[in-house]
Amino acid sequence: MAESRSRRVFDGVERTCGQEESTYSESLRILNALVSMLGEAQVAVQGVNNYPSDVQDFLAGGSVTGSEDMAALIAQAMTQCPGTKLCASGYSQGAQVAHNAANLIKQAQTNFINWVVIFGDPDDGEAFGKVPAGKVSTDCHVGDDICLHGDLILAPQLDYCLDADTEASFAVQKSGLKTVGGAIV
Repeated sequence: MAESRSRRVFDGVERTCGQEESTYSESLRILNALVSMLGEAQVAVQGVNNYPSDVQDFLAGGSVTGSEDMAALIAQAMTQCPGTKLCASGYSQGAQVAHNAANLIKQAQTNFINWVVIFGDPDDGEAFGKVPAGKVSTDCHVGDDICLHGDLILAPQLDYCLDADTEASFAVQKSGLKTVGGAIV
């Protein structure tokens, strides 16, 4: 990613909205909503994709490899792009990875995170590392067994993409950035 980009969004999302073959995952939808609000030049994304999204890692509390990679990417963004407004984000197992990464990073890196957006959080109710609760938005639907610390993937776990605009608005508000029209959300 070119250093001229001034904004980054990190996202450990791997699943899709309601169907595996859909091209609109939670990450893509929130990315599109952010681009619509802030303009393409203000938004970039870095995926955390080097880990399996499997039952073994889910039951273990999240991928160690993915968690370490996300922590390293946060540290890299802070070093290479210190003016960035950084969002840590994840969906389901990506949320586990994001939680774990937040527990691995140093306090200065924690302070660098402007906001956190989590969807379908298996760790719902737990702190996001040392990130202040006011910077964190956790989106858990009624009836989502994963958010209740269960292991059943039911319909409410598969439609978080419908909340992308709301979560993007939260992100823009926390960033303090002006929208394309000049307003602050």
